[in-house]
Amino acid sequence: MVVMIIDKDGRVVAAILRESSGYAVLDDAAIAEVRTWRFTRADPAVAAPTFSLAQMPMRYVLD
Repeated sequence: MVVMIIDKDGRVVAAILRESSGYAVLDDAAIAEVRTWRFTRADPAVAAPTFSLAQMPMRYVLD
């Protein structure tokens, strides 16, 4: 599980690991991935907060 801080422009400005996968390489990949994400507001007419929090479970499969 990754917790993200998102700025008013939708950029992930910080990400921390809330729950480890048990594999450092997968944990690092999850953090690196969410740092590239961009979010959009559901209703652009509503004023955006300065920062928002989001959490996302990340699932990887090892082949």
